[in-house]
Amino acid sequence: MEFSTAIIAQVVLLAVTLSITLLRCFVRLRIEARALTLSDYLVWVGYAFTVAFVVCQGVALNAARTHPLVDDTYTDSVVYLKAVYASCFFFDIGLFMPKASITAFYWWLIPRMFRSLRFMLCVVTVYLVLAAVGSVCLDLFICFPVHYNWSLDYEKQGQSIWNSWNDFWINWMLNFSADVFLFFIPFFIIKSLKLRQRQKFGLIGVFSLGLITMAISFARFMIYTVSNYDLGDNDGAVMCTAEMCTSLIVASLPGLKVLITLVGYTAQQPYREDLGSPVTSITTNFS
Repeated sequence: MEFSTAIIAQVVLLAVTLSITLLRCFVRLRIEARALTLSDYLVWVGYAFTVAFVVCQGVALNAARTHPLVDDTYTDSVVYLKAVYASCFFFDIGLFMPKASITAFYWWLIPRMFRSLRFMLCVVTVYLVLAAVGSVCLDLFICFPVHYNWSLDYEKQGQSIWNSWNDFWINWMLNFSADVFLFFIPFFIIKSLKLRQRQKFGLIGVFSLGLITMAISFARFMIYTVSNYDLGDNDGAVMCTAEMCTSLIVASLPGLKVLITLVGYTAQQPYREDLGSPVTSITTNFS
């Protein structure tokens, strides 16, 4: 993939993600008439990390144009090495932000009376925190001293994060396992709710969107594995950005359920001045 193509692809992904995130906030503030919650703020933090990752990757890819990598492994550009090093943190931490947002949403969704579910959620929350901390510690200490990550010495560069297969697959396992845990929690919630079968199917459909994130994450892992961890920087940057953006979009979609319901209700119910607008009715029902 060419440099310009990679940059355009990442910008498009950021724009789509920003649109969905803004729409989520619009639903929360205007349609539901509620203040933003912790779950909403965590999505924005995740988006900030994604933008920072794309910026770092852009700097690195631009540096690689004037300082081509030797055997796709070594470079004589300190700018490239430092940009890649910083991007590793933005990527690994950024992937946990949508998970944290979904977890915060589950804490709001599950009533206190469901003690077993809240205990399960507590276990998953602890695991999520430990996985995030473990990911950061791995990035910090897998290459020590830290300055080896941007050393121009070929032997020291070989120990850097971006050349470390162990750092890649351990961080992937931490992220993917957290996705799996979060994916199964809603199905236990649905079993405890008294809903019509149609409503249950709708909720299952919304929560099953997590499979999209897991599929993209698994595809990225397999592509790196098949290529023997030797994927071009442009292709790798786009794949990582796609995974981060998809995670944020999936985390935002449950918040758009009210909007979808509102559109369907408005289409079926004409406005009547004596009954008020359908928007008011729907908002009241979800309060």
